[in-house]
Amino acid sequence: MNSLVSTFFGSEDTVSVNDYEIVMNSGFPLWAVFMVAAGLGAYSWFLYKKETPNTTFKRRIGLAALRFGTCFLLFLLLLQPRIKMDTQQASRTVLPILIDISQSMTITEKRPSDTYLRDIAEASGMSSDEASKASRLEVVSSIINNQDLSLISDLQEKYAVRLYTFDQKTRQLQVEDEELITLPSAEGKATGLGPAVRYIEQSLKGLPLADLIIFTDGIHNKGESPLEVAEELSRKNIRVFPVGIGMPDNADLKILKVDVQELLFQGDETAIEVTFEANGIQDSDQEVELKLGDRTLIRKNILCRNGVFKEVFVVTPEVKGDFEFRVTLEKHEDEFFTGNNTMSKQVSVIDSEIRILLAVGNPSWEYRYLKGMLDGDKRFKTEVFIKSGDFSRSSSDPQYLSSFPYERLKEIDCIILNNIDRSSFSTDKMKLLQNYVVEQGGSIVMISSPSGTPSSFAGTPLEEILPVTIRKYTESEDYDFTANSRSFKLQLTEAGLQSIITRLDPHPEKNADVWETLPGQYWYYKGIRKLKPSATALVQHSSAKNEYGKIPLMAYHRFGRGQVLFLGFNSIWRWRYRIGSKYTDRFWGQTIQALGLPHLLGTMHDVKIETVGRDFPAAEKIDITCRLANDALNADADSISITAVNTETGDEKEFKIPPSAESGAYNGSIVLPEGLWDLQVEGHTNTAKHRINVFKSNLEFEKTSMDKVQLSQMAQLSGGQFVPLAAIAELPSMMNEKQKLKRTVFERSLWDGWLFLILICLLTSSEWLFRKQENLP
Repeated sequence: MNSLVSTFFGSEDTVSVNDYEIVMNSGFPLWAVFMVAAGLGAYSWFLYKKETPNTTFKRRIGLAALRFGTCFLLFLLLLQPRIKMDTQQASRTVLPILIDISQSMTITEKRPSDTYLRDIAEASGMSSDEASKASRLEVVSSIINNQDLSLISDLQEKYAVRLYTFDQKTRQLQVEDEELITLPSAEGKATGLGPAVRYIEQSLKGLPLADLIIFTDGIHNKGESPLEVAEELSRKNIRVFPVGIGMPDNADLKILKVDVQELLFQGDETAIEVTFEANGIQDSDQEVELKLGDRTLIRKNILCRNGVFKEVFVVTPEVKGDFEFRVTLEKHEDEFFTGNNTMSKQVSVIDSEIRILLAVGNPSWEYRYLKGMLDGDKRFKTEVFIKSGDFSRSSSDPQYLSSFPYERLKEIDCIILNNIDRSSFSTDKMKLLQNYVVEQGGSIVMISSPSGTPSSFAGTPLEEILPVTIRKYTESEDYDFTANSRSFKLQLTEAGLQSIITRLDPHPEKNADVWETLPGQYWYYKGIRKLKPSATALVQHSSAKNEYGKIPLMAYHRFGRGQVLFLGFNSIWRWRYRIGSKYTDRFWGQTIQALGLPHLLGTMHDVKIETVGRDFPAAEKIDITCRLANDALNADADSISITAVNTETGDEKEFKIPPSAESGAYNGSIVLPEGLWDLQVEGHTNTAKHRINVFKSNLEFEKTSMDKVQLSQMAQLSGGQFVPLAAIAELPSMMNEKQKLKRTVFERSLWDGWLFLILICLLTSSEWLFRKQENLP
């Protein structure tokens, strides 16, 4: 019976038989089978009793039994009997083992402790000298192949063990030789610890899963959080047992952040704040070098201490141009990896400030905070014209002007109009401002206000250059005090997510969150109708709509050779609530730089390429936006071509960028290998090169110590246990066997196999042989 069950289910299943019965296809009752059998037995006995009177009694019994067996089997063939069994199947518990094969597993520990070497030697069977030279993956390979430890074979006695490897992807390891398990080389450029655990849980769903063993250094840098996945597994009664590979306190120095402006000024002292992190070291003096291109700006020693710390370096750029700004921290004697000891940024050094004219009717809160920011930023040189101001002040303070400087507009890079109405400008003067934008490539920012900006400019040359169409509207029209006492949110558009003007955080996802949390606004200009064809809405009202959709409250466009930015609200200063000037200064600083710098440098081109920053890791997507001026637009183009040229090797790569929803703009992503690259749009002669730096990605070596904290948290959240190398021999006893029981009822015929044929032939042949011995016919 057991052999029949094993044949049906396979050798890996444990099966018990609850009940069984034999049934006949013809419905012949079992009592009748016994009656026929008794009759066949009597027939056989009386046949040989009559035919062999001189044969011994034993021989006669034997011949009768052979005849009975043959007749009974032939009778059963007619009845076609089958067996019906009620069984309970217990499948073997599956035990997955994950092995990390990312690049961090190539690390060989520098100056490992004696305890660590002793634990490796005991777990792997290596000598202490061999353990000190082994990489982390070699340690894992030696552990799972250690015959004295017999970890895998001990687990296989009780569980169906399945081996998997993972880096940024997870794969099942096919083991051809059970005596020696060969692991792939550690080449993965990222580690998805969370996704690897998720893959195991989903791919083995439905099977009785014991627990999960992971051999890893705990470094995770891609995909969903392993802690969140571990917490989910606890609800499914699946525990995680991470085996930590590597020293938890390796020596490592790294540069986390270099806070330097993209625009520096020739001859001006500039403070550069650099954030460092040190782990696993004693306090140590290390040399730091700051270079601008090939020129060393400063070299000095700093005290490195465990944890995160900052240092400020004061430098003075002497040569103007575009440069790579590089900070390098000297290698510590115990460091394994030094790729994170260097960080570079692309910067431009210019010999003059961006020249700003701030023109206001009456000083407002927006004016007060904006002027304070401009006065405190060395990138900008600000002049102020106040229509209702004290003009005598201009005689003692050159920053304040007694009249609007129409005669020297070419000396101004960006004009900001705030709280000022049409009465300040004649039609001819407004045409001069229009010409300033169209022909001279200047930029204008118009900030709306209840006192007539932009309402009073409707139908004038200044209204023509705005990126939105407007109608005259005064606050006396259906003024609603209740509505204006309720705040509303500013909502980023898709274009706003990509624009450098509205990038309050360098990460797109975090930037969107920042805009969600900004304090609300209480007023906006209700005479806004819609965007002009060439314009882009960066920010819109979160709820207010008209027949054209949501109201655009921040809009931008290229107009002629210049640029115009329109703000339909007037309280950016409210962003200071509780957090100070962090976001207001960032917004105005990058806005004025983006609008004013092209005029200052004479680089206002028909085509403008924008990226969020100038430095990107290799093999990562680089979001890119191309903006075309009105006279450069091609309505029939379904894409534009961008050529990237490596400045050192001359290699070229071409990319197609699709159009975005906004007119005259194209959005897409490109991926480039390591190097310094110049980007340029093909087919447009008046286009500037946009230089970016693509650096080697060091994801796997940003942290070189084994992350015991994260692995311990994973184990705790799942109900498992962190397993140090010293306790690895106890691992089999920590696992849970969770057999899955399955009841199965099956039938199998007993008459149509080789067994019946062989028995009939054997019985017939035996009877014939014995009859010949008795000289019977």
